[in-house]
Amino acid sequence: EPAWPAALGRRRFDVCCCFFNTFLSLATPESQETCLTGAHKALKPGGRLWLDIFNPNLELIAGSIGGADELDPTLFALPDGRSVMRLTALRAATVRQITQVRFNYEWFERGRKKRLGRRFDMAWIMPRELERLLRLCGFRVEQAWGDYDGSDLKDGSPRQIVSAVRVK
Repeated sequence: EPAWPAALGRRRFDVCCCFFNTFLSLATPESQETCLTGAHKALKPGGRLWLDIFNPNLELIAGSIGGADELDPTLFALPDGRSVMRLTALRAATVRQITQVRFNYEWFERGRKKRLGRRFDMAWIMPRELERLLRLCGFRVEQAWGDYDGSDLKDGSPRQIVSAVRVK
């Protein structure tokens, strides 16, 4: 059972939110269940949980099986005028149902090229699987959308945005 943060006392909440793929950083079923059990405990009966995650892109996953799939570079402009380029490499681990993500950042500082790399695992969860996981942890999916524009969740939707109600 997840530890209840002492700072919260005995308070319960109407809403709990987990946006922008944060939930997918929980790369094991056990850590996902622990998180959802904690959210369930934090919510009042009838409280709502909002989750916003990627809808798995099977083409992208298939392209990264057995080797890193390099995505197009992304360029960021910083407020101080510098630019940073991010190179992204993906490697799917289908048995564990995760993608190993590697971000490599490159920029120039005082005329010298700088580099920094970050690696992390990101789970992928199919819509039916998410619904079952939520039900297991005491929630009922109230509504699901496929993108920020409020469109329905369907094949090819880029997102799974879910409103679930605490039922137990």
